[in-house]
Amino acid sequence: MSIVIVPYEEGAAVQKAVALATELGKRQRITAWHQGAEETQPTEGQPGNHRTYTGQLSPAYNKDPGGTPAQREIVAEFCSSALGLPATRNNTFLDQNNGRWGLNQAIHIAAAPCFVDWRYRPVGYVPARRWDMVTDEFNYNYVAPWGYYLAREGTPENIKAAHENHRMQAEGTNELGVILYHGEPSNPESFEGSPEQIRQIHTFTDSVNLERQAASQPPLVDLGDFPYWGGAPVVEDGVGGWLKTAYNEAYVMNSPTPGIIIVGFSKGIGAARPGVHALVFTNSEMAAAYAVDSKARTSLSYEPAFFDAVVGTLHPNSYPDLKTHFRNMRGNYERNLVPVQEHLGHLLQDGGIGMVRSLGVPDDALNKLPLDSNGQPYRYADGSVFEVRTTRHALAYIANRYGVITVDQTIKAEPRQGIRAENLARIALKSPDPNVAVEGAQGFAQGIEDLQAAPAL
Repeated sequence: MSIVIVPYEEGAAVQKAVALATELGKRQRITAWHQGAEETQPTEGQPGNHRTYTGQLSPAYNKDPGGTPAQREIVAEFCSSALGLPATRNNTFLDQNNGRWGLNQAIHIAAAPCFVDWRYRPVGYVPARRWDMVTDEFNYNYVAPWGYYLAREGTPENIKAAHENHRMQAEGTNELGVILYHGEPSNPESFEGSPEQIRQIHTFTDSVNLERQAASQPPLVDLGDFPYWGGAPVVEDGVGGWLKTAYNEAYVMNSPTPGIIIVGFSKGIGAARPGVHALVFTNSEMAAAYAVDSKARTSLSYEPAFFDAVVGTLHPNSYPDLKTHFRNMRGNYERNLVPVQEHLGHLLQDGGIGMVRSLGVPDDALNKLPLDSNGQPYRYADGSVFEVRTTRHALAYIANRYGVITVDQTIKAEPRQGIRAENLARIALKSPDPNVAVEGAQGFAQGIEDLQAAPAL
């Protein structure tokens, strides 16, 4: 008897992938290739003792946004020693929830000057290949996203081109680019540049901002989204932080380009639920403004014991155990990448600093009618025929047929900005179980082959 297709529903890609995994897990064995913070938690030593919180969460509003000075001191020391960021307790703030909320806050702060007198319509320069979530957060804050292509070679030139292209198209309007957004990786395209490339970008944005300062215009703020630092190599060479990323030693305090770096802790250390992130400001005035910002002050926060449970993981006494944890995570990634390259090398996208990668979904695997062993079409529970028209349909087929759960990363076309559509799926490669990567690669490859051979719609 043919299986009944459980759909990969429309909506938030990660959450809907989790829901699909939960539903399919009730009837069959699944291979969890989707996002999962539980795969990155330290399990031994002091970090393992601190990573969970079992007390009661308070619904009280935050009276001291950003955590206590002592907590901020520990987090800032980690961001400085491990990540090479110019973090101190005066410019580093903790907040409840995951990094998406941090992105929301950072956009709000960076665009705030445009909402004081409404002379300018804020625009954010964002990677063309990005999560819909990123677009959603910009739109939520009334900031129009303008896409640019990141490239490991020539990234500063691409950002300059995006700025000039937008400036020409916006001539005669009140549009003004006020945010430059990028990440490591930028989901799904990885920013695998160097600190020198970041500094080159800042040389350009500094010149833009000096002109704007003279014209009394809001500055262009550099917004770095930094959730995947835990997959970076551990290199103790005495230069900068010991986790080597493109952001290491790349930022300078109080330069003409204000910066906000969002440091998430869910993916690197599996932070206690509901999650904690840090915001590191590279502009002293902006940091001081955040401390009294109404949006920050009314964010829900929790009692000090909750933050202590997470901050304790990052204490300097935990560094030896954390380094072991990150080395193990990096080793898992490098090992898990081998079967992916073997079975899916032709679909594997560039990039990734050690946790996730993206796979292309070929055009000839879409607009198909997959058939079961009896030559009959698959059907949903309501009896309607299952057709593979989109990337999400293709991933639903692979999940139902082979139990491999991935995350939709479809890129939508933006003709005005020269952005092309792409069909992509994201996979997590940090699992300590090597069978996950082997079974995932084999199942995904077979599913694509099935769809390519299926009748066209």
